[in-house]
Amino acid sequence: MGKKTIAVELTAFELGELTFALWEATQTPRYDHLRERLVQARVALFAANPDVAEYDRAKLTIERVRYSTTQGHVALSYAGTPLDTYGDNIRLIGKEWVGETDQYWHDAARRIAGRRGLCA
Repeated sequence: MGKKTIAVELTAFELGELTFALWEATQTPRYDHLRERLVQARVALFAANPDVAEYDRAKLTIERVRYSTTQGHVALSYAGTPLDTYGDNIRLIGKEWVGETDQYWHDAARRIAGRRGLCA
C-alpha cells in the first residue's frame, strides 16, 4: 500500500486544533518522527498567517468569580476573544483561601490560544 495525498481546506483554527491533538496523541518515543512533522506543520501554519503573533501576557484577561469562600471559576479571554470558563482550584494556604496563580492561567491560556490560532 503506497502513500496517498489528499487535499483538505482547513481554517487556521482547525489546523491548530488538529496539530495540537496529534501532538498530544504522539507523546511517546515511538512517535518521535511524527512530532517533528507536527512542529513543521505548526511553523508552516504561522508562516502562512503572519498576523498571528507570539503569546503576549498583557493581552490575557483573567476574571475570577467566587461563589463562596471555596468555590469559583475563572473566565479567560485573550486579545478580547473569550477562551472559556474554568473551575478554579481554591484551597486553604495558611489562613487564606486562594485559587490558582496567574502563572497557571497564563500557561493554560498560551496552550488554548495557540490551538485556536490566536498566537504562536
